[in-house]
Amino acid sequence: MRDLISFSSKYDGTKVKVVFLDRDGVINFERKDYVKTPDEFQIIPDVAFWLKFLVDKGFKLIVVTNQSMIGRGLSTHENLHLIHQKMQKIFSENGFQIDGIYYCPHKPEDSCSCRKPEIGLYKNAIDEFYVNIKNSWVIGNDVTDVLAGERIGCKTIKIQTNSSLKDVISEILNNST
Repeated sequence: MRDLISFSSKYDGTKVKVVFLDRDGVINFERKDYVKTPDEFQIIPDVAFWLKFLVDKGFKLIVVTNQSMIGRGLSTHENLHLIHQKMQKIFSENGFQIDGIYYCPHKPEDSCSCRKPEIGLYKNAIDEFYVNIKNSWVIGNDVTDVLAGERIGCKTIKIQTNSSLKDVISEILNNST
């Protein structure tokens, strides 16, 4: 599913370079009991700084996230929308926005085509944003993020959960065209 609060693609005839980001553990602190409300959503320090740095270097930012807390009945689509509004507000205050947010609300046992490591959400984003796959990256803290990134043909980086993006951003900029 796509969270409409963040969709801002405008096709100008060129393909764009993108950094696809997992959310929990990459942008915000991951919780064992899931981030179910805006109050539980806490940005990892310096994430806004490093993501703004990527935007300034010409990357679009797209979040692709599994949110099984909805399928498990622990939260709602509405709460997830409010969480994403909070995230966008924080990033707006830092001078940028996430360009797209795609999420899977299903439980792992639902066997859907959108839950990572499946690539349904990535395919939607690639088509909607005219993504140049060879110049794009996936950053995640789980093997499912890496597998999905490899399956779509992006460069991938697996980070430690709840860690800084500083070294990752350097790697992306040093290995991008």
